[in-house]
This record gives sequence, structure tokens and C-alpha cells, in this order.
Amino acid sequence: MNQHSGRVARLEKGGLLRKLGVADLFAVGYGDLGSSIYYALGITTFFALGAAPISLLLAGIVFVCTSLTYAEMTAATKASGGAASFARFAFNDLVSFIAGWGLLLDFIVTIAISIFAVVPYLSFIHDGIRHTGVHLGFSVGLIGLLYLMNYFGAQHSTRISIVLTGFALVTQVLILVLAAFNGVDFMQVFDHMRIG
Repeated sequence: MNQHSGRVARLEKGGLLRKLGVADLFAVGYGDLGSSIYYALGITTFFALGAAPISLLLAGIVFVCTSLTYAEMTAATKASGGAASFARFAFNDLVSFIAGWGLLLDFIVTIAISIFAVVPYLSFIHDGIRHTGVHLGFSVGLIGLLYLMNYFGAQHSTRISIVLTGFALVTQVLILVLAAFNGVDFMQVFDHMRIG
């Protein structure tokens, strides 16, 4: 691989240009998973009740296994395309086609759920945003903004992702620090960790 302007390297066999560095990839991955923190925690705690920390720990283990699998398969296959490429190498083109369309559906659903969850958070700032028409218009406008960001290239969209990821991480650490120093009784939390 030839290094060109720091982070850019040309792949030897293909004509693809690798433009994303480690920070960019972290921001993209965190953006995909990090957005679910804001809506999945409420649903998880609603159904898991006292066992919510246990279910979140199990989900974390699954995420770690998924990350390690992607890293191992990417290193082994040296091909872009993620799970669709892995399915092609492991099985055949039909399974790869189905996996690719499954991933596309997953991305569409994740975008829709994440964006639909933004307005309830913003409604704490301004109550008028809860109106159905405003909620729908805001959601469609946000999807359009994301489309434009991605249309102009992955490098530009990841720069924005890095800023948003930094903001999200600072916010989450601040919430944890405030919770830790404002009288959270951890013994009571552990006492409620029961299944059944």
C-alpha cells in the first residue's frame, strides 16, 4: 500500500481509495450504535425492569462478538461490502444478495427509528414540536439533510459524525458523572437486578 497525504492509501488490486481513518470509522460505528442508546434504553428498561443491566451486559457481549467477527472477516477477505461480502465468501451469491438487502433494510429502519426519536427529546426544549405535522416535517427534513451529507461523500459526512460523536460522548459521560455524585444508591440498583 502506498501512503498518500497521511490517511489516504490506494489499494493494490482495486481502484478504491481508502479515505477514512480510525477516528472516522469510530465515529461512523458509534453513530450507528450510539443513536440507539437514546431510544433503546427506555424500551429495554420497560420490558426487562430490574434485569435491565443484565440484558444490557448481554447486548454488549453480542456487540463485542459482532465487532470482532467483522474485524476478523475484513482482515481475512480484504474485500469491501461487509456482511454481504462475507456471505458471498462463506456461501454463495444468493445468500450474499439476501444479506445485502437485509442490511439495507436494517439501515433504513435504524434511520427511521433514530430520527423519529429525536423530536420527543427536543420537545423538552420547545413543546410545540410535538405536533404531528411538525414532527413529520422535522423527521423528513432531517432525513433529507442526512442524504445531502452522504451525497457529498463519506469524508464530509464523517467529519460531522466526529463532531456529533464527541458531543454525544461528552453528554453521556456528564450524565454518568451527575448520576454518580447525586446520590445514586448502587446497592439499591444491584438489589433490583432480579429476573422474575
